[in-house]
Amino acid sequence: MYEPPIARPRESLSDHLDSVATNATQMIPKRAETPEGGSFKELVRTVANLHDIGKLTPAFQEYIHEAPDRPPRREEYHSSPGALVTFHALAKQEFSAQASVAGFYAVLKHHGTLPNIDETQLMWGDNRTFFQDAGDKLLAIDNHDEARSQANTRLDIATDGSLAWEALKIESPEQYRH
Repeated sequence: MYEPPIARPRESLSDHLDSVATNATQMIPKRAETPEGGSFKELVRTVANLHDIGKLTPAFQEYIHEAPDRPPRREEYHSSPGALVTFHALAKQEFSAQASVAGFYAVLKHHGTLPNIDETQLMWGDNRTFFQDAGDKLLAIDNHDEARSQANTRLDIATDGSLAWEALKIESPEQYRH
């Protein structure tokens, strides 16, 4: 895998995530709350810090270093592992199920169109292909020492130390279904 991991040509992944988190949280008042009373600023900070964690896969890094001008192939997509990690991170921080699902979809579709969550929530819960794809990509990160270390660092930043990479359900991501 290429070191350091990049988010796009000439921008490290770490710099990108830091910038997105800083910019996103600066727009939110400190006292803003989710409908259930959680800190909206903390929710957004978590999502922003983790939205591109799937870019740590060796397949994405090879793509972004060697062929960033062509459309990515399915194995180079990065949103599915990021969505699951974000869901776990929000749940671990005791955000409501609704807030955790919202974070999941925000990351899953951050390069596309957000669906009507009420109509699609069950689709993802029963989608074995999604969980297989996300699990394979999480394992690819886990099997690479530097990627795993960077993922752990990013989780630490995103959750103020409440979630470590080792606590993720990497080998059985379907356990995230509700």
